[in-house]
Amino acid sequence: NEDPYGDITWVDTAASSTSEMIYEFYTYGKDKGLKITKEAARLILAGIVGDTGRFLFPNTTAKTLRYVSELVDMGVKFTDLYNEMYKTKEKIARLNGYILQNFTMVEEGAAYIKLTKEVLEEFDVLSSEASGVVGALGNIDGLK
Repeated sequence: NEDPYGDITWVDTAASSTSEMIYEFYTYGKDKGLKITKEAARLILAGIVGDTGRFLFPNTTAKTLRYVSELVDMGVKFTDLYNEMYKTKEKIARLNGYILQNFTMVEEGAAYIKLTKEVLEEFDVLSSEASGVVGALGNIDGLK
């Protein structure tokens, strides 16, 4: 965004996420008495997990993982958080299966599927819920 919208701008293209940047802000302030609650630590960790694609994206660095370790040391139950974030409703799982059975792959290395209003109705899925299946085709061998 090139429009001015504040007095201070903080951009860190090496950070995995805004959540990592928020935690980094905390690391600079903890010696001055800045505290972080367990709930804040949980939410920051959730942001990092989500924005790094469960640590699979190339934006995940050693620093990211150190911060995650520190957040877990604050009492965040990583497994519970992970399960909460990635639990899938049955109807979404069935839609995901439909996608995997009906997608089209083109020679150029792209895969796609058209999810019509009728398909979403068949699976009783709202369009806002369909965002959970965006990555369904992402691990197919041959995608470019």
